[in-house]
Amino acid sequence: MMSNEKMLNSPIQKWQVMILLMTILVFTVSPLYASDSDCAYCDKTKALSKSTASLLYWPTLSVRGLRIPVKGGANGENLVMGDTFQVRTQLSISLIDIYKGVVTENIGRQDCNRHVAEMKLLDILEQSADIGRIPALRKQKDYYLSKKIEIREIIEHEQKRYDQRLTTVIEFNQLKIKSISIEKKMREILADLSYMEARDFRMPDEAVPMLIDSFLTSSLDFESESSHLRKIEPWQFDIAGGIVPSESIDWFAGIEISYKFGGISQHIYEKKYLAARKRELNSARYEITDRTRALLEHLSNTSRLLDEHKQLIKDQLDIFRIQKEKVAQTETVKKGMLLSLLELEIIDLEGELIYLEGMQKSRNLLLSVR
Repeated sequence: MMSNEKMLNSPIQKWQVMILLMTILVFTVSPLYASDSDCAYCDKTKALSKSTASLLYWPTLSVRGLRIPVKGGANGENLVMGDTFQVRTQLSISLIDIYKGVVTENIGRQDCNRHVAEMKLLDILEQSADIGRIPALRKQKDYYLSKKIEIREIIEHEQKRYDQRLTTVIEFNQLKIKSISIEKKMREILADLSYMEARDFRMPDEAVPMLIDSFLTSSLDFESESSHLRKIEPWQFDIAGGIVPSESIDWFAGIEISYKFGGISQHIYEKKYLAARKRELNSARYEITDRTRALLEHLSNTSRLLDEHKQLIKDQLDIFRIQKEKVAQTETVKKGMLLSLLELEIIDLEGELIYLEGMQKSRNLLLSVR
């Protein structure tokens, strides 16, 4: 039985140890992670980055056949021992390529983060004028539904009074038209909600300025890591080894480190590229950040208009409530009809006010206004 020292000194055993060490190195540096997102784009990007990285992590096996004349001068005689045709088997691995694989997978994850942040901004831009309408319409719908029985009772009560000839046909029709108008508005609310919910409009959890910062950060991280991968290109660090079958199997090994001097100027231009890309992301009109900021400015300006609109409705409500109080104190034949009509007007306006307040609240959250 061979001793441990003899086994390690054997060329074949040394070659096996080298293969084992290379394999351990590959599995150590290769990040094995599960998909942490349901986003199809992220799954695609991560799978593609892992596919590219797989070729960078693993060693390259090559078999080479060489025919070198036995009589070829001093160098030929020194290099070639035995047959004139040799088969050499070589296994090589690049430590730089392994590092490139790690960076490539990082780029895949950062591209995913950039995409997720971009999609949140795209959702906001897609909604545009409809921003904040879904929660507002839901509140308005709930309010009108809560008043549905009350409206029906008002109409039924006035129908009896009309049958008793206590009100005119014009007055009763005026009341019915108002109730139909509220019902029509209710149906429009349901239709708008159905349309927007079908398009999967979502309100973000964070304020839009924070979403913009998140997109810029993830985009610049992606660009920076991609630039870093390009700046690795001038470097090469290869380890290779193989066997030469002859009368007795022999082995060879080598290490090569190289650098292309073009990497010096490349570093300068990569720095300029990142600075230009940062300016582009921040201020270019075609970039999503500039379009989102323009929408935020529009929402901020319309907030004042919403305040004015709300105040007009409140003024109308005050008028109708005062009229209702005065009519309630009178004793006329038309008292019941007037009270019913005023009550429907108040219900209609209160629904409008709830809608405007709900939309303004949602938009203020997006604008980070507290």
